Amino acid sequence: ATLFGPPLRALHPVTMRVASWNVAAVNNNPFEYWLTHPDPEYTRLMQAVEQFIVDPGDKDVKVASIFSSSMFAELKARMEAEDWAGVAETEALWQSDFAERQIISGFLKDGLLGKKRLASMPDRFTNSITAADGTSVPRPTVINSYAGSMQTMADWWAQWLEFLFVTPILIAGRDGAPKLKRPVQLLSLIKSTKYPEVSAEEERISLPLQTLCLAIFDAILVHVLNTLAPGSWQPLRQRLVDSLVTGKQARTAALLKEAHAGVHIFCLQETSASFANLLSKELAPERVVIVPSGLDPSRDQNSLVVLDAKLFDVSSVVEVTDAVVGGLAGCSVAAGDLLAFTVRGAEAGAAGEGAHFLIASFHGDTNGLMTLPVVTGLCAFASQHAHMKLKLVFGLDANTYLNADAKLNPAQFYLADKFEKDCAALALDNCWPVESRWAGALTTFNARTYLQPQLNKACRFEDMLKKGDRNPKDHILCSQGDFTIGGCTRDNTGANSYPEERVLPSLDFPSDHCIIVAELSVTPTASAS
Repeated sequence: ATLFGPPLRALHPVTMRVASWNVAAVNNNPFEYWLTHPDPEYTRLMQAVEQFIVDPGDKDVKVASIFSSSMFAELKARMEAEDWAGVAETEALWQSDFAERQIISGFLKDGLLGKKRLASMPDRFTNSITAADGTSVPRPTVINSYAGSMQTMADWWAQWLEFLFVTPILIAGRDGAPKLKRPVQLLSLIKSTKYPEVSAEEERISLPLQTLCLAIFDAILVHVLNTLAPGSWQPLRQRLVDSLVTGKQARTAALLKEAHAGVHIFCLQETSASFANLLSKELAPERVVIVPSGLDPSRDQNSLVVLDAKLFDVSSVVEVTDAVVGGLAGCSVAAGDLLAFTVRGAEAGAAGEGAHFLIASFHGDTNGLMTLPVVTGLCAFASQHAHMKLKLVFGLDANTYLNADAKLNPAQFYLADKFEKDCAALALDNCWPVESRWAGALTTFNARTYLQPQLNKACRFEDMLKKGDRNPKDHILCSQGDFTIGGCTRDNTGANSYPEERVLPSLDFPSDHCIIVAELSVTPTASAS
């Protein structure tokens, strides 16, 4: 394969490059994160949205002034046709409560509404629906890739009703058999047992109640964008969609194929089944994509590994994910989050003739609390199979955090300093040099905008450097004594470079995690063959 990027020093015959990358960032909403964008109009618009929501002034009008009584009447008729319980009660709440609220202070900023998930829950299930053929069917809203015109409220509303209540979509069922469903049929009751702020009565009427809240939420966003940038916001968003949503898989695959063609083991996290298929086609036959048997086609959160077919005997791959997970006492790992397998080095490869490797890729939970059990589980598996002399290589998004201001509770977040000590206790080396920990090992820099459902997580433009997510989350671990680490580099541009203050993602780099690449020199195993 042709190497792209800066030249590297000549490799020792038993030295290999290992990379790890959480490829996720924008799921459906191209406006969710602040971006590095070459067009100043993008920054102007996003700062204007921020100002509108932070300090709306006289723009904080009543809900009924943008979502009219006639619109509610149309919605009511559709909900009654669904034969839902609670439509009359929802109408009463509309008249006495929601219609009179202010669109920003009374609705978007209502923390209790957020805790009840009355807008975010239906948005989650209908924002962008994955059809059985793998295509995405987006709801008419600002915060996804919907391409229809939303220049007027009337245009948007007609399309919204048609999508939610009429449009049939062929969706893969839990049993794998495709079923025709309308988006409204994907909604379910919001349980008070899971969301304690939801009352028993609200749970009973939660189907029509959440549908009303979703309609109001979408209407407010359309109103805000058409107020701030009429005629220009949709073309700007389409450019974001082309790079970060519809074009994301192709761009991500290109980075692996071109800028990082010289990587021998590439651990990837938060990938979709369709991306795994694309990658297999793009990289064959020089590189082989290993996917977990428990790959979940409904979640874009699968871990996989790309192997250099010349360095490894891919016919010797044996997946051991279930064995590792089975040894995690009292812990559960979601399907697809972990991939672990053993493989032998090819006879003529740089991985060491006949050497036996345990390779894993993992995406931790948001607070990193599952990371240590999984790392421990992998080490335990290697110990239980000591006769195999397994050399562990583990690329992971550990979700480990700095805590310079001591605001994070160590019982609730996995801190990088604790991770360092835990790895040492497990006889694992980290790719990051001691002198780089942790200022020189930051692998994320992202911040949410005000154009997404969770305003409590929004970050002002001027506060990104101070309050953005800048943490050493990504690591490459290896078993002590089996490797010598020759350094680790970061890439947040797609060109093998790392400008420190570059916020992610960007139009050229479609992830909020950088790529990390380490050089590992394999210590020969005398009796490996």
